[in-house]
Amino acid sequence: MPYWGEQVEVNIIQQINQKQLNATAANEQLQAFFNKQSIIGFEKTAERKLGNTIYVTGKLISSQNKYSLTLLLEVSKKGVEILSVRIS
Repeated sequence: MPYWGEQVEVNIIQQINQKQLNATAANEQLQAFFNKQSIIGFEKTAERKLGNTIYVTGKLISSQNKYSLTLLLEVSKKGVEILSVRIS
């Protein structure tokens, strides 16, 4: 799956903390959260780059709530890959 690393750390509010997931399982978890919470937007609050690692923070916006999002990305030969997703 494009954009996902082979193993992704996923932590989503109100779900059992699941550490390392394969790309398919991580994508399914994220899609389920977006669908359940009716996410309609994203506001980036910060981005830092160190070497081939990018750290992005922001807010996921639904019609009723805002959730904090933290992404750890890595730039590789394949492009940018997601290594970690945290939603709280």
